[in-house]
Amino acid sequence: HKNDSADTKRYPILRGRESVVAARIPVTGFDTAKIELYDNGEIDGDSVSLFLNNNLVVQHGRLAAEPKVLLVPIDKSLSVNRLLLVAENLGRLPPNTALMVVTVHGKTYNLFLSTDYKKNASIEFNLQE
Repeated sequence: HKNDSADTKRYPILRGRESVVAARIPVTGFDTAKIELYDNGEIDGDSVSLFLNNNLVVQHGRLAAEPKVLLVPIDKSLSVNRLLLVAENLGRLPPNTALMVVTVHGKTYNLFLSTDYKKNASIEFNLQE
């Protein structure tokens, strides 16, 4: 099982979950991406963790109507940087739904993400030469 790696030992929440690529975003010359995370739909207590390149960035982040704003560094030594959204819970109304607004190079991507205890959502930042 490719999901059961050293990372699942360090972060048991990743164990047994499939990661679905929700978007591929090209990046050139920038070293950060702005991420805004909202609860998508009714505010029902959804919380998430975010991993960037297998490193924990946010743990137990509560999704709300007001955005949780992050600046995430893009590692230019990697051809692909992966941002993984993991459901910590499903709120009162499953599944865990999030609106992730990603801004890179002045371009905005609105990503409507759905996660649960079997499926994560990932965003790939693809380095362009």
